[in-house]
Amino acid sequence: MPLNDIAVSRIAPAGHTVGEATQLTVHPSGATVVIDFLTKSILGGHGYQVRLGVLTTPVTGDVEVTTLAAEASADSVAGLVIIPSHFTFNIEALGGTLPQASVKMTATASTAGTAFTPLPLITGGRAASTTARAAAAGGVTVVDDAATTTRLLYASHQAAVGNFDVNVDLLGKGVVNGAGNVYVAVGSVSTGSTYFMELSYLEYTAAQLGL
Repeated sequence: MPLNDIAVSRIAPAGHTVGEATQLTVHPSGATVVIDFLTKSILGGHGYQVRLGVLTTPVTGDVEVTTLAAEASADSVAGLVIIPSHFTFNIEALGGTLPQASVKMTATASTAGTAFTPLPLITGGRAASTTARAAAAGGVTVVDDAATTTRLLYASHQAAVGNFDVNVDLLGKGVVNGAGNVYVAVGSVSTGSTYFMELSYLEYTAAQLGL
């Protein structure tokens, strides 16, 4: 039976100081329990979600997608880090041709749109230090999309409603270090499609990640 469930840092890893005691998760057998980064981050209160529209009350997308408009944005400032983790998009009614959904990342936060309070992915979790906006029909203003500055994390076009159900893992696609954002743009040609979506991400301080 293990007598201790702590370890002592012998160097100065990110977020700790030399000689600081750090908590470990230890199984009764004495084995160290290893948890994946995403689960551990959510358990530690680092996970948040931005939502727009719900199953019974979808919102209407932009007509059509422009380079300065978004539907939702998670925004960071100096000293904070955003790691996009997941994106879900479900279109309920096809309002026009070529419905599109994309997730992008820039080094400039959004500048206008309806504020949204990020939802902690652990219920009862602390309020986010990052901020967010969510507004249908391209109601969130973002920096102009450019191939030289905007990172494309996900994009799709679809011609039918039946198979337009997006469930995307964004971990490893990119990281916002300091000022910037991860945003979602949705639109169709001629008439806006109705949909609901979520964008989930992890929030850390730069010091916690050693950046």
